[in-house]
Amino acid sequence: MYWKHVALLLTQKLRFASLALDELAKTPPQPRVARRLVWMSVGLNPQTARDTIDIRQDQLAEMMGMSRTSVNAMLREMQRDGLVQLTYGRIRLLDADRLKRVARYEQGQPDTPRAAHL
Repeated sequence: MYWKHVALLLTQKLRFASLALDELAKTPPQPRVARRLVWMSVGLNPQTARDTIDIRQDQLAEMMGMSRTSVNAMLREMQRDGLVQLTYGRIRLLDADRLKRVARYEQGQPDTPRAAHL
């Protein structure tokens, strides 16, 4: 009875890992950072998207396999463009729609790495 839910969860995790590898290989750094912020904001439920992400820049950089200096420069540029607001340990998304455009979402690409049924 519960195997279906476990299978969906495992499928979701595998899909996320596949998207992350594809993103790492094919997407330039700034859109990668923007996409990760959108994913972290939305999580598993787009209806309950958060506008604030509690994460330090060094944690985000480590998560993305990038240097803190590179991530900081991209976040500062996004802040200048009015997309995010940076405070210590927190990133606030000011314009999620524009951030998605920076993330270079393709037509039909899901907003989040989640299973379509969940």
